[in-house]
Amino acid sequence: MFAFEQCIRSCVPCLMHCLINGLVERKVVRVPRPHSVANLLNFEMKRAGQNVLLVYGDSNGAGYPHNSRTPSVGDASWPQLLGKALVANGIENWIVHNDSVPGRSLAGESSAKDQFVRLIAQHQNKVQTPRLILVLALGTNDLSYETTATQIIEEINWYVSVCREKRSDADILYVTHPGIIHTRLAGFWERKFKGKKALEQEVHELLSKVECTVLDSRCLGVDIVGDDGLHFTHTGHTAMMQFIYPHVSKLILSERDLHTCKETQNLVQ
Repeated sequence: MFAFEQCIRSCVPCLMHCLINGLVERKVVRVPRPHSVANLLNFEMKRAGQNVLLVYGDSNGAGYPHNSRTPSVGDASWPQLLGKALVANGIENWIVHNDSVPGRSLAGESSAKDQFVRLIAQHQNKVQTPRLILVLALGTNDLSYETTATQIIEEINWYVSVCREKRSDADILYVTHPGIIHTRLAGFWERKFKGKKALEQEVHELLSKVECTVLDSRCLGVDIVGDDGLHFTHTGHTAMMQFIYPHVSKLILSERDLHTCKETQNLVQ
């Protein structure tokens, strides 16, 4: 800061001399004053483009209600809360793009592989999107299909490989469901996931084969899951955000390139 101010002071006499003698055009040039390393970083990043935190998920990411009496959580879904937490911590020039759709699966009839390829391709340009973080939160709906745990893991890795093919420098996180509460399933959900408890356990036993960082939310317990045994409560969305946020912020504030800001964790409740 001292060196910056000294540089400005030393330039003022010379600039005034040039203006008086008509050597330069009389224009006011506003120089951004870097009050901190973080502000300078944000200024440089804004000139380059906007960083994207892409959440590609299913109904839980979309804020689907956990019972018929509860409305969709909307802005209180965990991806939306992630965006609010970034703002609360002064992390600028990052946008959370929540592309979560109820019923979406990794494969099968509800998969959206073509859509995923197009979506990642939109962020290939490193000038427009200097940094990309993908949070993949899919796989629960796949448990209802005639499939195996190995096939589900292979499908997860397909999404990882496509992202890396388009953006080799992207950071990728895979977030698991905390666990279906089979005793709460009823009606449509009971028919859909009947007899799938063993398959769910087999998938978790193979998570070490996922080719990216895995955030296993089973550590949160089943209390974050609501009445239908599948979808998160309002407090569950907050708990999920608080679980994911430290991992995301660590990536954002890492020492890659110019990313050397200090983190002050201030989670949105």
